[in-house]
Amino acid sequence: MTTLTPETEPLHESVDPAFIGRLRQLVDLAGNASALARRAGISQSGLSRYLSGGDPSRKVLLALAQATQTSVEWLASGVGSMQAQEGQGWGTLRKLPLLPMGAVPDVVSPVQGTDFSAQAFCFRWLSKNGLDISNLVAMEVRGDSMAPTLRAGAVVLIDLSQTSVEDDGIYLLRDSDVTLLRRLQLEVGSLVRVLADNPSHREFTVPTKEIHLLGKVVWSSVFL
Repeated sequence: MTTLTPETEPLHESVDPAFIGRLRQLVDLAGNASALARRAGISQSGLSRYLSGGDPSRKVLLALAQATQTSVEWLASGVGSMQAQEGQGWGTLRKLPLLPMGAVPDVVSPVQGTDFSAQAFCFRWLSKNGLDISNLVAMEVRGDSMAPTLRAGAVVLIDLSQTSVEDDGIYLLRDSDVTLLRRLQLEVGSLVRVLADNPSHREFTVPTKEIHLLGKVVWSSVFL
């Protein structure tokens, strides 16, 4: 994707506070300005320029609207509904890629796997919780290693952008040719304690630099 830069778009001296307000709503939807720029394929300096009153090109308006599933007409002029009209009736709901537990490649991409068709997620709700939908995949829990926190059959969302260990988080990690869901705890000496919430499964400790993280569990769905 070609990143649109300020130099490629005309600059107009007039400032439209209403447009800036609508653009700030898109920033809120995306979670922050950096996420919006990345999702729309525009430069962060360009987005900052528009938030300060710069006039984006039609190409940039379209990219911003598509990135947030909003109406181009609404974004440009404030006319009509903020939400883009969608013939399929999905509105703000989006399906996420579903990854199988088991063998996976060294690098997991959101485009791998089939869509998780049992449930759709509101991308605006995800954004308000600081999550970028382009970094998320769904996975069904197998086995009882993380019970009772995550039981077999539960669905979890994995944020593939979170690959640095935060104390007591649950992560998807790679071990040889399989993937594991495990709780990680930081130890002194640049070590990580790898635990299963089910006490019948063993725990172990490894150097931080030797652990291969694929992403962090940020949401789970369980039947009560």
